[in-house]
Amino acid sequence: MSNNRQRNIEVTDEVLTPANIVTAVRLALLPVFLVILIGYENNAAAFFVLLVAALTDLIDGQLARFTNTVSELGILLDPFVDRYFIFSAILGLFTIGRLPVWLFILLFARDGFLLVFNFYLRKKNHPVFEVAFLGKLATATLMAGFCSLVLYWPIIPGLALVEHSWLPGLGLTSGPLGNVLVYLGVIFSVTSAMYYVVRGLSEVTSEQAGTNTASVAATVFIPETDVNASAEVKPAGDI
Repeated sequence: MSNNRQRNIEVTDEVLTPANIVTAVRLALLPVFLVILIGYENNAAAFFVLLVAALTDLIDGQLARFTNTVSELGILLDPFVDRYFIFSAILGLFTIGRLPVWLFILLFARDGFLLVFNFYLRKKNHPVFEVAFLGKLATATLMAGFCSLVLYWPIIPGLALVEHSWLPGLGLTSGPLGNVLVYLGVIFSVTSAMYYVVRGLSEVTSEQAGTNTASVAATVFIPETDVNASAEVKPAGDI
């Protein structure tokens, strides 16, 4: 049973709900963003498209609850489109040289690992968890950071923590605020992934232990029946 149902939120089978339409718009905007950023190299236009896509992520969930149209499709589609948003942003920024390769690899690896882990939970007949607050915070921080990197604004002084080409924004060289936001988003993202895994494994293990205990308790030893004792005794008058 999904977490939505556990919280007594009615889930519909409708497809063309207002929230799903908003989610579909976000999905359609992402290829447009990549074409504008990589093909036309127009930072301002790419930023505008990415910003609109990010805002739709804030709208669709609230819209579904406000209109009482939380749907099975939306529950599956929304996290998929969120991952596609992150994928599109990091691919575009990496392609134009504004995202270091290690962040590119780390974010892909994190999402790939969680995708496999979700399949594992489904195989164990365990519902996939709703996004926790830390996961939502990670997505929001990454989205804000990506928007800043695309627009390349605002520019802030370097944090003077460590000087390395793989860690833009942490040295003496000034750069967009998005560098710092992406680092924070990565920390939140990795931490939330660890939380999902620990919680998932803990609950699956608990359920398995409960099932084994119930199986043992249901196994009752039945002693061999005493045939003589169980024989029917008839009154003398019936003989």
